Amino acid sequence: MMDKLFHRSVEGAYSLSVVPFIFLLLVTGGDVIARYVFNTSFFDAMTLSTMSLAVITWLALPHVTDSREHVSVSILTSRVSARTRSVLDIISSIVACLLFMLISWMGAVRAIYSYQSGEFEGSMEIPVYPIKFVFTLGAILTLLTFFAIIIQEIKNLSDGEQ
Repeated sequence: MMDKLFHRSVEGAYSLSVVPFIFLLLVTGGDVIARYVFNTSFFDAMTLSTMSLAVITWLALPHVTDSREHVSVSILTSRVSARTRSVLDIISSIVACLLFMLISWMGAVRAIYSYQSGEFEGSMEIPVYPIKFVFTLGAILTLLTFFAIIIQEIKNLSDGEQ
């Protein structure tokens, strides 16, 4: 039950990352057209693009981690047994969990501060706190994904899967 809910959350966040991607395409395309046709650019096109990229990255990261589609270097791990590889995956996932705990905590602190202080960016005064809350959500989902990887690798070791 929890496993299904977790994977739905990860997939939902990943699917949601399409929205800022389309927005990014429209802003960038519109900015390019405006520069060549009207000799001017959109207000805060760079700020909107930067914010969109942050949202895309942090909504997609849990899915990439869960499906293990991230870039990895296997020069050494390709030469060890599957059991040793599982142990190494557990160790690296524990380190990643510690890192993402810190990232999630500090992201939440910064998002709350941003909300309370009314922080904004650009000449259009775009609020920053929604982006920081999305960042925090993505970090928490990635943290939970690493926990799930640890549990799966421990199960693999105890079941004797090689």
